[in-house]
Amino acid sequence: MPAQLTLQHERACFERSVLPLTRALRSSALRMSHSAADADDLVQETVLRAWRFWPRYHERASCRAWLHRILRNTFVTRCRKRSRERDVLSLVAPRNVHDGLLVTYEAVDPERDTLDDTLTLGLRSLADEQRKVVELVDVQRRSYKEAAAALGVPIGTVMSRLHRARHALRRQLSRGALDCAPTARCA
Repeated sequence: MPAQLTLQHERACFERSVLPLTRALRSSALRMSHSAADADDLVQETVLRAWRFWPRYHERASCRAWLHRILRNTFVTRCRKRSRERDVLSLVAPRNVHDGLLVTYEAVDPERDTLDDTLTLGLRSLADEQRKVVELVDVQRRSYKEAAAALGVPIGTVMSRLHRARHALRRQLSRGALDCAPTARCA
């Protein structure tokens, strides 16, 4: 019973401290995202993260500053994730172009669940350690932590290998190096 009372007390303190600041959080989120829907999502995720980490919050610190830091970090994380997704999609050549406009643009065929031939050749041309990281993070959509565990390397190693692999793929695709016949390494 005392644990339940403690939880009720924590919830009351959280609501008293955080809920009055949600309007200010939404204003900041709207300035960051330029979209009402994205701003609402950011505020919701910020409040959820604040609740999750409420036991770590120190009463001496400014709750407003703490919440705005969480909001900013959440926004930056989302931007980085979207950037990574755009990087992966930019590696694949468009399937159909009509009057210079992209009609369809997909790296994975949803019916067969196979990679585009251009991307497959690009992946084969990478060093094994880089190819494995790209397959885990960009193709299978695993987190850096999951990829690091699967490969038995630190997260920093996953991040640096992924950066080098994406850079190499971009360089190869931009100069058309994969348009030629496959070499012995690519076969």
